[in-house]
Amino acid sequence: NDPGTIYVATFALFRPIFTIYQSMLLSVQFFVFAASVTMYALLKYLKMSTWVAVIFSLVFSYMPYISHRMQGHYTYLVHFLFPLTYLLIHIFFRMTSWWKKMIVSCLIPLTLTLTLYGNFYYFIMIGIAISFYVVWHFITEPRLTWKLFVKNIFHFLFMFSIFLLLMWPWLKAVQNVILFDGMNSTIGYGGAMQYSADVFGWFIPNQYNYIYQAVAHIFGSVSPKLALFKQYFLNSWDRFVYQG
Repeated sequence: NDPGTIYVATFALFRPIFTIYQSMLLSVQFFVFAASVTMYALLKYLKMSTWVAVIFSLVFSYMPYISHRMQGHYTYLVHFLFPLTYLLIHIFFRMTSWWKKMIVSCLIPLTLTLTLYGNFYYFIMIGIAISFYVVWHFITEPRLTWKLFVKNIFHFLFMFSIFLLLMWPWLKAVQNVILFDGMNSTIGYGGAMQYSADVFGWFIPNQYNYIYQAVAHIFGSVSPKLALFKQYFLNSWDRFVYQG
């Protein structure tokens, strides 16, 4: 499960003034607002028009998936770390001042660490995105990419060192879990990635698909036995496609 450690900062800020419930709601709103601001800043930095930046920042902040997960999974609301990470990377490569690059070199590993402490899925997604970004540039512009790599090798090593330092408590915790509890593996296709995509949800029966929902309601009202099927279908989310 996601630790949600990133919420400590905002919760500690609001709690002395507001109740626990109000502090949590304000933290949620703060992160949604942060998603709008960071996405807008990223799009403007990429020289998008103001209207495009405004519309897509709002779409990104209040996307249906995030709105749905807001019901019980607050750790999914740290999606502002996606545009923030990419923005810092773009700023890093366009900077010429050595000292300013050092500041950004501290902020990038800090952002990645906050992502891991906030939502491990997001950390993996950002890692995959950065890997594809690097591989793509090595294929399309190998000389320029290699030149940039050599030029910034010190900063990359500095980022990696800061990242390991910030990650050290988490790594020690993982080591203790493996040492005392062992490694757990999921049997069969449990948690398989192909069962969690929205596209497959139109073909594999699941309660999140409105068509299957309607069918379940219709059949459930025909007979008591089919009503059991309806109850099973609408209350067994972990046995069908899960949109996590």
